[in-house]
Amino acid sequence: MDLKITEKKKNEVLSRQEIIAEMHEKIIPAKTLIREKLAALLNVKDEQIAIWQVKSKFGSSRAKVYARVYNSSEDLKKSEVKYIRERNFGKEKKAEIASGPEAPPANFKKWIEFI
Repeated sequence: MDLKITEKKKNEVLSRQEIIAEMHEKIIPAKTLIREKLAALLNVKDEQIAIWQVKSKFGSSRAKVYARVYNSSEDLKKSEVKYIRERNFGKEKKAEIASGPEAPPANFKKWIEFI
């Protein structure tokens, strides 16, 4: 995959860099592969990169990649929109609800109303 950074802007308020890159590839690879390639070019961890968009024209082997590189993964989690985080890293697992002998049954409230 041939990936070349064409534009780089610093956004110090949100502690990130906004990057536009050009990619030449017949088949557009997955965002994880693009993130790994950008991480190698910029010498950062791939958890710090959020890819916003990969734009290509029909039949063309060129594509534009719009990405944001944060100073840390915590900054990414604070600033980035939820659906973009899910696109790049998958859905976040929620904390499990208490279960076992100390947790009341799911229909406990219905039983109390019935009595």
